[in-house]
Amino acid sequence: MLRNDSTALVCYNPSMELSFFTMDYIQSYLAWVCSGLSILFLLVTLLFYVLYKELRNLPGKLTMGLAASLILGQGLMFLPKFSGNVCQYLAACTHFIWLSVFMWMSCQAYNMLVTFHPSLTRRGPCSFWIYFTLSVVIPGLIVIPLLVMDVIPEERVMHVRYGVVSCTWMADKDGYIYTFFVPVALTLTFNIVCFSLTLYSIEITMATSEEVTGRKRDRQRCIIYIKLSSVMGFSWIFGFIASFGDVPALWYVYVILNGLQGVFIFLSFSLNTRTRRLLTKRESGYKFSSIFKTRSTGTTVTSSSTRSDQSKF
Repeated sequence: MLRNDSTALVCYNPSMELSFFTMDYIQSYLAWVCSGLSILFLLVTLLFYVLYKELRNLPGKLTMGLAASLILGQGLMFLPKFSGNVCQYLAACTHFIWLSVFMWMSCQAYNMLVTFHPSLTRRGPCSFWIYFTLSVVIPGLIVIPLLVMDVIPEERVMHVRYGVVSCTWMADKDGYIYTFFVPVALTLTFNIVCFSLTLYSIEITMATSEEVTGRKRDRQRCIIYIKLSSVMGFSWIFGFIASFGDVPALWYVYVILNGLQGVFIFLSFSLNTRTRRLLTKRESGYKFSSIFKTRSTGTTVTSSSTRSDQSKF
């Protein structure tokens, strides 16, 4: 608005800032329900891996890292609006955790490639702590400088405006693009390359195998592919297409697939033959222990009764 003194008054409303992931009421409600289910199944997955040491090999630890990050990331999306600087720091934490989620996915993708690709298998996989460091340090190198620049009241530096609109995200369009979408796009591209090479190696291995043939091989191939894709973050591709391509119908696909990611991880890595075998073994151990204690108690009672009868004579 122009004033009489030739100056301009610019009105800015942060709530009008462009947001890519905008959803209507139904989609938002669906996202809440799916995320709640995802968190529940991720907690059960973590419980399985904590209870059974046999599951805590390198792939299992990577699954635990991804599950823990997803629980934090999806859980923070339920936070209400806070006052003061709390919202700013929470939004930065949300940004850090979601970048960490994608780093864990890339670590999973690379570890699977090393496991199945013949030329990389000889080198051996990286240690868990290398994967852990990458999943924490790289997001930190992005988020910490952004948070520092956000706190400093300097106009010449970039401000992503953490927590201005919501406690769960930033409010700057350039911040969306360069500090989230670009890193996510790079990790998804890396995951797609690793996924394709892994599938190629699996196809070669199964084609030369004499033990696995026909429908059994097709069934095993399908199960392996579903398990691999569940931890690659491919559901985010639908969100990108829906945002930039303005395809409203894809929002529902994105919300369901992305919101239920914890359920897919549970079905792929926790609800399998190995876990069921461990659960059966644990249940059998409890039954055996219960029977042993019952017999021991019965023997003790019988012995006590016999001694009591003998004392009467």
